[in-house]
Amino acid sequence: MRARPDRLFAWTLPVAVLVLLAGIALTVLWASASRAAALLADGEPAAAETIYARQRALTGLWPESWKAPYNQGTAQLVQAEWEEAREALTVALERVPRAPAGPDGGADPRSPECAVRRNLALALGGLALQARAVGDEAGATALAEEATAVAAPCVGAQDEQPSPSPSPSPSPSPSADPRVEELEERNQRAREEAEQELLEGGGGGGQNW
Repeated sequence: MRARPDRLFAWTLPVAVLVLLAGIALTVLWASASRAAALLADGEPAAAETIYARQRALTGLWPESWKAPYNQGTAQLVQAEWEEAREALTVALERVPRAPAGPDGGADPRSPECAVRRNLALALGGLALQARAVGDEAGATALAEEATAVAAPCVGAQDEQPSPSPSPSPSPSPSADPRVEELEERNQRAREEAEQELLEGGGGGGQNW
């Protein structure tokens, strides 16, 4: 027996409505990410972060739900909000798909997982610098070790080799950890790279949908 047209319509209507709503939601997410990128370009990272925070609240059950906390955490890195960035990027790392292993056994450095790991390591590095600034060398060393562990799956063998011509620097004090020294040297450049990534990534607005 052939299905009656009115029954077919009643069955397909909810599906069509869901598809339409999903399309609208994607359009809104894309537009808001572009707006956030424009705010970053205008030197307003706090306003961009607010947009990413709203996206995060709306996309917790969305496919690729790692993207909103990643964007939010990266915007917080630009503002040196290390603890807030750590929280957001930790969530992103829990949600991001695991990268396949490369020829050297590590994760593909171009993968989303490695992008999250790099920025989370930067947030931990910022916290290590904060700890060191208040004289907490033990805390700084622990955070530096955690940053190294987070980034380790995405560090290839060539990245582990020491620089052939290290820049001259004063010898560190006995209590200073060289990893913290290195984090301090890379800190400002990393923040600039995080901002550039948000400006250039995913359609001009971080990781987009």
